[in-house]
Amino acid sequence: MKFTHFKSMSPECDSGSRPIKDLSPMLAILVPRVHRFSKPAEQMLRNYGLWERKRDEATWDEADKMAAEKKVKGILFDFDNTLVPTRLANKHALDKIIEILAQYYTQKDAEQIAQKYKNLILLKPSDPTGRIKPDIWRIGLLERLLKAKGNLSTKYKPSPTELYNIWNETRQEKLVIDEETTALLQELKTYYRVGVVTNGDSTIQREKLTKAGVYPLIQTIVIGGEQPKPKPYPSIFQTACALLNVPPHNCVVVGDNLHTDIQGGLNLGVLATVWVNYNFRKIKHTDPKPHYIINSVLELPKVLEKLSKQKITSF
Repeated sequence: MKFTHFKSMSPECDSGSRPIKDLSPMLAILVPRVHRFSKPAEQMLRNYGLWERKRDEATWDEADKMAAEKKVKGILFDFDNTLVPTRLANKHALDKIIEILAQYYTQKDAEQIAQKYKNLILLKPSDPTGRIKPDIWRIGLLERLLKAKGNLSTKYKPSPTELYNIWNETRQEKLVIDEETTALLQELKTYYRVGVVTNGDSTIQREKLTKAGVYPLIQTIVIGGEQPKPKPYPSIFQTACALLNVPPHNCVVVGDNLHTDIQGGLNLGVLATVWVNYNFRKIKHTDPKPHYIINSVLELPKVLEKLSKQKITSF
């Protein structure tokens, strides 16, 4: 299409000419949304002050598509030490065990038993073969530690089962989602699809998740012990995204562990990873690099606000 018949037109045309506002709809039809314009077309648009507008329109469709692709639609949280203070709960429970054991052993021995139990739980929290139930496995760990110390008192000592129950119940007292975090999750759930991805034995984690009251606050939970591979393998995050019905490039992963949560999100290629650095740890050069760092999960809205403003920015 030729535009030479518009060549004589200009904003300063006589009173008999059609005003610019009347020409705009016609120009919108005559000039398609393309990346390159012919010189006459460009000049015509410049004459009417519409060149910048049409040039921007040339990328509107592409920008809209990019914005949609980069939009946050889902959030995947870690559970332990992200939504609940697991380390604090463990310390609370061990202090209780030390208090009880100190009645039958020396203070030093009581502390050693508790510390060894903590280390064993961290190393092998459940039976690697899966044949022994988690509670029985952990009671067995305590039993071996107590036998190794011998009978240093003639007083009645609680059995390994009783000690484990005390430890577990005391631990559960602190494994709760506080009011502020609960309010945050409730708010996020109104705008996003929200899920939890956590590693660990299925029985243990589901017990903790139930006691913490997580289920009503989110849409899905994926547990490492129920999946072929745990975090940081991308498959577990892929499963969570599928359950939320949100593509990975529309998901944000939030967690306290650089090597499981952040690395897992990076492995899958999510929109952004957010590290909850609650103990103000410095990142080593060998650590995975998160997109964002916060010191509390309550700071997440600030990150989401930044993401909404930079939704077409490549990370």
